[in-house]
Amino acid sequence: MNAFKKSVSPLAKVFCDIKYTGDGKLSISGNMPNGGGQINTMLREIPEEEREYMPGWDAETFNRFLDVWDEWHLNDMRAGCEHQRAEKWENKRIDPVEVPGVIANRDERGVLAIWVRKSEHPEGLLCEPCPVCGYKYGSAWLKEEVPEDVLSFLVSLPDSGIDPGDSYNEQAEKFLAKTGATITAEHKETAKYFDDDKETRDIYQITITRGTRSYSFPFGQSINNSGKYHAINIYGKNQNNGNTVFPPTWEPPMVNRGGDPLKKGMDYKKNPNFSAPSAYDVLAAIQKNDPGTFHDFCMDFGYDEDSRRAEKTYEAVKEEYTQLSRLFTDSELEEMQEIN
Repeated sequence: MNAFKKSVSPLAKVFCDIKYTGDGKLSISGNMPNGGGQINTMLREIPEEEREYMPGWDAETFNRFLDVWDEWHLNDMRAGCEHQRAEKWENKRIDPVEVPGVIANRDERGVLAIWVRKSEHPEGLLCEPCPVCGYKYGSAWLKEEVPEDVLSFLVSLPDSGIDPGDSYNEQAEKFLAKTGATITAEHKETAKYFDDDKETRDIYQITITRGTRSYSFPFGQSINNSGKYHAINIYGKNQNNGNTVFPPTWEPPMVNRGGDPLKKGMDYKKNPNFSAPSAYDVLAAIQKNDPGTFHDFCMDFGYDEDSRRAEKTYEAVKEEYTQLSRLFTDSELEEMQEIN
């Protein structure tokens, strides 16, 4: 199959980029109103009754597309050889009780054996040789060829005819030009931002200016777009331990194995998705509608009126809307609501 690149729109306001290179590497990413990057899990969680399929799409096509995304995205970054994959090494687990103190990925079934060395547990598979070809698991990135029927399926998907990034950003930039407003983003820190954050993200101070008036507020960038560099295990695995993102100002040390600021056994990789918040990111996320009373707010968003957290959120949303109302007219705020 020849190289190809296309944009598809399976659902309303959802755009996905598919890229297949001449050397056989497949990558898929997406954008939706509340997220970007690897949004396949988020798309699966949308209830069927809330999915607004675009022309040429239905439930069967949509679900198959997500299955392909799950299985074949970054097909050139396989830690195991074809024999190890066939034997499902990645599915084997070890009881956490049997490997105390071992830092390794785990799930509800136990510790992944492919993260554990045999010196740490008899069933450990990390760097163990394949009995057929001798390849040591996790010692390199291997490519698994994408089947022709999978590629043909992706090629057959309806083109959106839109570059989602350009489309969204163009809408936001036109609004700013029309109103004479500007947006600046200054990086403040890299930390956990939202109450339920498990990983760190870049936090920016956003300033919207119009004439002599301005409004400044903190903004948590998406984890996918945070950090020019991300920490990884020296065997190439993402180290998802809640401290994976380096601040944008961080630069790689000359010696990057086990030295400050990296932990022992850690390395780094450049984040190809790194970016500061765009005009679209800010205008799409900001509170553009009057939240009304606290009762109205709780009814609209399903909050408990007795919750202190809900009250705190309401006050923040109300303040955001009040500040925007100082910068833009009612009709301009209504126009801004189309940026989502």
